[in-house]
Amino acid sequence: GDVYKRQAYREVYRSVLYDSFKSTNPELASMLKKAAIAVPTEAVEVPIIAQWFNRRAVLVGEAAHGSLPSFLSQDASLCVEDAAMLAAALCNVPVMSDEGFGFAFKQYETVRRDRIEKYIRQSRRARRFCSTPHVGIRNAVLKMTPSPVAVGLQKWLSDWAYSSQQLLVDPKTKFEQAYRR
Repeated sequence: GDVYKRQAYREVYRSVLYDSFKSTNPELASMLKKAAIAVPTEAVEVPIIAQWFNRRAVLVGEAAHGSLPSFLSQDASLCVEDAAMLAAALCNVPVMSDEGFGFAFKQYETVRRDRIEKYIRQSRRARRFCSTPHVGIRNAVLKMTPSPVAVGLQKWLSDWAYSSQQLLVDPKTKFEQAYRR
């Protein structure tokens, strides 16, 4: 069971490393294909927590919504998005009281949660797909998938925009838009 699974994971990682270096450094690629590779089987994914804030503290980035390991490579981008939306939520909100902070933090979390949870679900799917012991089938599927289809499946990662209009308090006077295209 576990021994076979770890060996299958090692083969997947060796294959990925070999493919990554074969065109730029064939000698290194050959060594990596034969290397004894440690497989992180004890890694634990951060659970999705019910609330990202309390009275005067808020979690952003992987502290609020970590996904381990991330196969979509968007964790840093999501953290920057979090920071931009939190800044927009804090503009023009009465933060001299706990209620003001709570109001701003709830807006931030409400606007961000759907995108974050979709990212975590997609990352889990990508991890399962990449870690399959059936490397040949996985590689064949990847080779047969037309580039426009692959790009289309991941378009939601890069084709999004947030506007201050999504917040209950419009912070336009200090922060016109928090967006990325």
